[in-house]
Amino acid sequence: LALLWVLFTCMVLIAWGVIRRMVNNMYRLQHTLKWQAWYDPLTRLPNRGALFERAKALSAECHLQQLPFSVIQIDLDHFKRINDKYGHQAGDLVLSHAARLIGNSIREPDIAGRVGGEEFCVLLPGRTLVEAAQVAERIRARIGGKEILVLKNQTIRISGSLGVSSAQETGSYDFQHLQSVADSRLYRAKRAGRNQICAQDEEEPESSI
Repeated sequence: LALLWVLFTCMVLIAWGVIRRMVNNMYRLQHTLKWQAWYDPLTRLPNRGALFERAKALSAECHLQQLPFSVIQIDLDHFKRINDKYGHQAGDLVLSHAARLIGNSIREPDIAGRVGGEEFCVLLPGRTLVEAAQVAERIRARIGGKEILVLKNQTIRISGSLGVSSAQETGSYDFQHLQSVADSRLYRAKRAGRNQICAQDEEEPESSI
């Protein structure tokens, strides 16, 4: 009987260990799948879907509290040229490098995410248009201020064009509208020569009478 009891106890302990390991593996798998669903694996920033969800929540919260809410759209200049000249591995290095610089340029409540190939978006709850433009300029300077080792003996310097918009300026807290405004200003910055920020719309010329 004692031997049977020992065998039974050993079987219970082994079964408990197996079950515990399976549960831990399941939790790790669940965490990995959740992370993959919400984050971009290359830049480790929130992906487009996750950023849009946070943007809706943050803009609604700022609207309710009547706080400023601003958006920055960022596009790396001549990114296709980098891919074509140095290869996609170099392009990936550039993206992860730029993502780190963007993430290090913002404070805790702000959120940066990757929303396209070489395009990023930053959410700035509580920031006015002037403050957001200052953040955008800091990001632009940091992106252009460091060389990136893309090949064994080859370093390059990149730049970015940025567009900025604000809810208090436009009168709308709708994120898609704010992103659209920031995006149009981003392309205005590109048309003006790239490696710069744009935080206002182009003034229409006065009509002569």
